[in-house]
This record gives sequence, C-alpha cells and structure tokens, in this order.
Amino acid sequence: MVQGTWQLGALIAFSTYLGMAVGPVQSLLGLYVAIQRMTVSLGRVMELRGEEPGISNPEAPLPVPEQGELHFHAVHFCHPGRGSTLQGIEARIPYGRKVALSGTSGAGKSTLIDLLQRHHDPQSGQVLLGGVDLRQLDLAQLRRRVAVVSQDIVLFRGSLADNLAYSVPDASREAVAEVARLAQLQGLIESLPEGLDSPLGERGQQLSGGQKQRIAIARALLQDPMILVLDEATSAVDEATEREVIEAIDHLFAGRTRILISHRPSTLADAELRFELRDGVLHALEVAHEA
Repeated sequence: MVQGTWQLGALIAFSTYLGMAVGPVQSLLGLYVAIQRMTVSLGRVMELRGEEPGISNPEAPLPVPEQGELHFHAVHFCHPGRGSTLQGIEARIPYGRKVALSGTSGAGKSTLIDLLQRHHDPQSGQVLLGGVDLRQLDLAQLRRRVAVVSQDIVLFRGSLADNLAYSVPDASREAVAEVARLAQLQGLIESLPEGLDSPLGERGQQLSGGQKQRIAIARALLQDPMILVLDEATSAVDEATEREVIEAIDHLFAGRTRILISHRPSTLADAELRFELRDGVLHALEVAHEA
C-alpha cells in the first residue's frame, strides 16, 4: 500500500481470506493435539492390557458359600516397595453382623477390603469365608458376592437403567426396576423425562449426593452380595441424608454382613462389632450398649 503496489481492495480481500483461514487452521491444530493425547492414552491402555494378572483363578475353584463367618487369620501384607501395611491381622466376623471399621487415613482399611475381594493375596496368613480360604474360591463369584459402595460413585454417560446394571450387565429389565424401587429411586425416575431410559450426563452431575448413593445401593442390591462394604460411602453427604442411607442399608441388607468404614462416629453407630486399625494391627473395641 505504501509503495503503491497493492490496491486497497486487494488488502481488504487478503485480510478477509486470512480471517476465514484462521478458524480451520486452529481446528486442524486442535485435532492434531487431540490425536497426540489419544495416542498416549491408547498406549497406556495397551500396556495395561498386556499386563499379566497377579491374581488368578484356582485350577479347581470351589463355589462361594451362601453364608459363613469371615475370618482374617494372622494376615500379613505389604505393598511392593513399602513397609508392612497389615501385621498379623486377626478377626472373626460372624455372618449377618454389622461391623464398624475405623482408623486414620492410610492405616490400611481399604487394603483390608482389597484382600477380601482378592485384588491382592496376603504374603502370609489366610482370609477365610465359611471356613474356606479365598484362594480356593471361584474369583468371579467371590467378587460378585462382595459389594463395595465407596465415596466416589462411578456414573458414566448412558441411561439410568444402564448405570444401575453396571455390576450385573445381563440383569433383566424387571430386576433393574425392582432394585430401583427398593432403593427408593421412584421419585428420581418419575422426574426424568424418559424414566429409567433417561440419559445421565457424565458423572451424573445433575444428581444430588443422596440420589447417587441410592443408585449405588440399587447396584449393590442387584449384585445380591453376602457381604456389603461401605467405604466412606456417606462422607460427601449431610447428616440427614447419611441417616436415610444407613437406614435404607440396614433395612435392605438385614441378615447380611455389613462392614462400615468411616471417620464419622454417626456412620459407625449401632454396629454390633467394632474394630480399629492402628499401626498395622486390628484392635477389637468394646461396643457400648444402650440401657
């Protein structure tokens, strides 16, 4: 323009075309970045798929008993590269009892539950169910008969029915509807435009903490466990919602073994057995009975 080699119209046209090109170029760069991230994530998934499982099914697995005492016998366990987490754990839990398990963060409470589900095996000692070592039981059956409800409820993009059937994908529609009714999810179902078939957003962001906990309870009911573990399950809800959740669990899982892990005294109230995990050792605590 200054030297007179460009006309004003050419400059305007160039500026216009440049503006039109910026959007597609930015989209292309964004796509390239997304592909790079996807490649890294896919590599991690493939590495995970290539890992040999540390826990395997026994050659002649025994069926999981319908009920029975849970017995931790002289259990020692430590994670690789770390000090001993559990040292000579000894505890007997009769079937159908409500058990409170407390301890500081990092004491090994969740590790104890991992041993119960056989995500790990103890370095020494035994975990027995109905007098049978867990290492002799069918692994898939065992994990189905031990349900864990944690603080972080996993909800994925899909219908409410699909999320309820997360632990039992082959469950019938009637079974899903029944556990939803028992978990008192009717109010939520009626408020959704498509009922059980209504899609839930990623992580169920439109749901309250109490609704998420009831979905978790419904999942556990569908799983039909003999042992239910609540691992800090009510730590993210208020006390009123916590009371409702605990009352629902006591009613729906009456007669089954319930293990409650929490820092809240209110969550552990009314337990028939109390244990505290301290310095790798499980201590039995006296239960205060009301007069």
